[in-house]
Amino acid sequence: MLRTNVKSALKRAKSTQKLSVSRTASQAKVFAVTSALQGEGKSVTSVNLAVSLARELESKILIVDCDLRKGSIDKLLNTYYKPGLSEVLQGKTDLEDAIHVTKTPNLFVLPAGDIPMNPSELLCSRKMRMVIERLKREPFSYIVLDTPPLLPFTDAGVLGAQTEGVLLVVQAHRTQAHLVNKVKESLDQAHANLIGLTLTQADHVAPSLYNNYYYHRQAQVKMEN
Repeated sequence: MLRTNVKSALKRAKSTQKLSVSRTASQAKVFAVTSALQGEGKSVTSVNLAVSLARELESKILIVDCDLRKGSIDKLLNTYYKPGLSEVLQGKTDLEDAIHVTKTPNLFVLPAGDIPMNPSELLCSRKMRMVIERLKREPFSYIVLDTPPLLPFTDAGVLGAQTEGVLLVVQAHRTQAHLVNKVKESLDQAHANLIGLTLTQADHVAPSLYNNYYYHRQAQVKMEN
């Protein structure tokens, strides 16, 4: 459901997003995933989305770990490749050498790399903008940027402004409403397009819907027997 909604939101944003004016049909759709605080399920959501897109579309998908302080994408994908984004931004390696194949067909990863001394300066640099623009011209259908949480750092807003949309991950029973509003204000100030929110670690999701499906399925099984 989230994959479908994100695809629809990006499609709607195409007609209004200023960045898409110069975007050609062959360029990848780029979106960022962020959260208000650390530990809300942002990276897990990013990985699941990327894997789901790769399996559905059967075309190349790239996930970029932009959290240069606490990158976890390579661990979640069980890939411990080097070099990564940090080395690219510091001029220590070429971009093509930092993009690695994962165990999931059609899914590629650009890991965070070693922790640098100046992560914010690197992510907000002209070199980072050039990296994103170059990635758009690579043969990927979607590029997912897993960015740092927005309230402790401003990186997500700067990166989000260079994409077609930002998905905000919100943890149930933890993230307060005023923090979500503050994130939205920060994204607006950065001219980043908020395409939606997703709730993680919720106790129940539409229980009546699942109950109805369960009873309907049970009835079908009895009839077949």
